[in-house]
Amino acid sequence: MRTKILMVLAFIAISVGVYGVFNPPKQQDLSRIQNLVDDKPVFYRTYFLIEGTISGKLVSNKDYEIRHLSQQEAGKWGISSDVTLAIPHGSVYRDNLDSGRLITQSDILTPDEPGYIDAIIKPNHVPYAVKVNPETVVGGLIDSGTKIDVLAITQPSEGYGNTQISIEPILTGIKVLQVKKEQQNNAASKGATQSTNNHLILELTRKQVAQLTVAKKIAQIEVHKSIGDYSLNDLSANAGDVLPNFKAIKEFRANQVTVK
Repeated sequence: MRTKILMVLAFIAISVGVYGVFNPPKQQDLSRIQNLVDDKPVFYRTYFLIEGTISGKLVSNKDYEIRHLSQQEAGKWGISSDVTLAIPHGSVYRDNLDSGRLITQSDILTPDEPGYIDAIIKPNHVPYAVKVNPETVVGGLIDSGTKIDVLAITQPSEGYGNTQISIEPILTGIKVLQVKKEQQNNAASKGATQSTNNHLILELTRKQVAQLTVAKKIAQIEVHKSIGDYSLNDLSANAGDVLPNFKAIKEFRANQVTVK
């Protein structure tokens, strides 16, 4: 019984194949199929602002909605393919934009693009570059928009053997506008080595620029990532805090000696 069923199915398949060979589809049928394929609607992926925004504002995926426009509708916006957006961390809007506006890549400034700093810096502030080695950056990754504390480390130098090592905050809660990295090749006896220096572009007032300029001349600069509200005393320390019996500074007053 099973063999008979298989034979019947085989006969049907062969019959259909023979019919197709001797009765090919007509040209008009092929044209009709092609027209159906050509007439299939085409839609493009686009992004539209939900609310208006201003130049320098951080880009968020909550700012826009995704719309799929027909080919005809997209053409009115000058769109002929899907819109793609590259939005690395720290990206901002280039200009003021109204709500309901189509967003393209040209409307977004990334941290590495020219004009980025001018778009995000506050009025009456200036960008100031500080060169730091990776080992002088404390508190994890520092990127565009990160808040940092700048500290100065003073230590004994020749002729001042009694000067105590200490660390003091100079500036706190400073915004990093941009981070630039440069690779340096260092000559060594057994070959060249490579090191990385970071340039932090900080947002400072004129007064803060003056303070930091002086600090760079008289002390070693260290950068800490700000982690919230805390007392300035938490950022200060000296050798006496590490070694209670350390007696580095002697202060002479009249006939008595005070050790700190």
